[in-house]
Amino acid sequence: MALLIRSVARSSCLLKQTSMMVPKRSNMATTAYEEMSTFWARNRKLNRPLSPFLTVYKPHLAMMTSLTHRVTGVAMQNSSQLDSLSLFIFFFFFQAWDAGYGFSLKTLYKSGYFVMALTAVVTTYFVFGVKCNAL
Repeated sequence: MALLIRSVARSSCLLKQTSMMVPKRSNMATTAYEEMSTFWARNRKLNRPLSPFLTVYKPHLAMMTSLTHRVTGVAMQNSSQLDSLSLFIFFFFFQAWDAGYGFSLKTLYKSGYFVMALTAVVTTYFVFGVKCNAL
């Protein structure tokens, strides 16, 4: 039965789709260059930046501590001049952040201000307090 239907459909002009054989031409209303020109003209008129990156966000403490956490994590990962004990100790420094402890807003600001103050104290000590012969 299927063979009969198939053979009839192949030979019948009524069942053939002839629209595929006739080429149709349709003009586009605008070209890609015109679309691109209007897009950039509209963005210039609205004074939009090319790509809004960090300039659209107001920096706050949580953003800055998260950013410094990521930067110091990458720096520690890429540091190859440390001995094995310090690498072992550095592994546990940022586990509280990675585990998700201390993310309430009050605790986040307390720990953020503490870390910033501790960073300032340690930096001041290393810049002004350590003698060259002690290293």
